[in-house]
Amino acid sequence: MKQTSAFHFIPQFNASQLSFDDVVESVKQHINSLSENKQKKLKDELENGLANLTTKEQLDMYISSYGEIHRQKLQIAYDRIPHKVWSEGSISVVDYGCGQCIAEMVLSDFLKNHYIDNHST
Repeated sequence: MKQTSAFHFIPQFNASQLSFDDVVESVKQHINSLSENKQKKLKDELENGLANLTTKEQLDMYISSYGEIHRQKLQIAYDRIPHKVWSEGSISVVDYGCGQCIAEMVLSDFLKNHYIDNHST
């Protein structure tokens, strides 16, 4: 287990097998495989991130276009959570991302990076 001076409590959680980077890379590969016209159409359908997404391709375009921005904001927020929160029992995650689950994926990565030594076993 990874030991850091800031985090001494090891929470119990089920980490995702895929990282958010894996998801972003996968959707970017898919989007890049589409024609430029299709990419432009999908980007326009997002309505600057405000549209209701109704297809997998729209979701892929959304994550490809906005996923990294959301991750950066979430990582800053998670880094600012007081350390005692992680050791005082359970936490609840309410993700108002309307279905993309970005906050939960980034939180899983955050917890893996701070609490799990991925190089052991």
